[in-house]
Amino acid sequence: MTPPRPTGIIQMTNEEYHAAPGLNKSKLTMMMDDPALVRWIENCPVDDEKVKTLDFGSAFHTAVLEPELFDDQYAVEPDVNKRTNAGKAELAEFQQANGHKTIISAAEYKKIKLMAGSAIAHPAISALIRAKTGTEVSIFAEDPATGLLVKCRNDLEAEINGLKFVCDLKTIDKLDMIPRAIHEYHYHVQEAHYKEVYRLEHGAYPDHFLFIFCAKTIECGRYPVRLVELDYDTQEVGRQKWETAMSDYAHYEVNDNWPGVCVAGLPKWAYRR
Repeated sequence: MTPPRPTGIIQMTNEEYHAAPGLNKSKLTMMMDDPALVRWIENCPVDDEKVKTLDFGSAFHTAVLEPELFDDQYAVEPDVNKRTNAGKAELAEFQQANGHKTIISAAEYKKIKLMAGSAIAHPAISALIRAKTGTEVSIFAEDPATGLLVKCRNDLEAEINGLKFVCDLKTIDKLDMIPRAIHEYHYHVQEAHYKEVYRLEHGAYPDHFLFIFCAKTIECGRYPVRLVELDYDTQEVGRQKWETAMSDYAHYEVNDNWPGVCVAGLPKWAYRR
């Protein structure tokens, strides 16, 4: 007998969410790029030494949305002379005391804090954070069209004047790269996925789905930020791609057949030479 699948809003850590069953945006868009990657990522060996290296995006998320948890999850490595016995001893003591945390350098800590402060300084972003009704909200639902268990983890949910907002926090090299990032990382498909999972749980779509972009490249001593809502045409393209991807994923899963040959050729400019 197949055990019941979890549905609804479930309180869990980020690690528990990623380990839980359900189709998330990352796996769906991975299938869009190369269906075989769905099975590859499940079976590919992992370098355990790299698992706890700094995930800059995760640290930034915590600093902006859950600052009260930052010190419990991250520790700043002391600036010691690692060539001396005293320095080695101090570092060993620090690592023993903070082995359960992600270790970051003082430079990384400074950048994360400045970027978080930049995001919070934006009046509209600050208003959304003050009006938050939840952070890192894990939702599981069954898609009626395909029968697939789908899931999402909303970075920020807020309510202002009766309007429901879902926000996703992103880092990006520079703000002028936003249109390219939307296409390259399938952010429009992500919006469709998150909104649909939200609707399946709440019975209605959120009134607004917003992306909070913060640049990782400093300009005039500051890290620029921008609050973005996708235009109607981009949302429609994202929804159409999401529906096609869901149908394809269900087909591959039912038949347990994940095509693994990609077509590649010369870049367009090469034909002009």
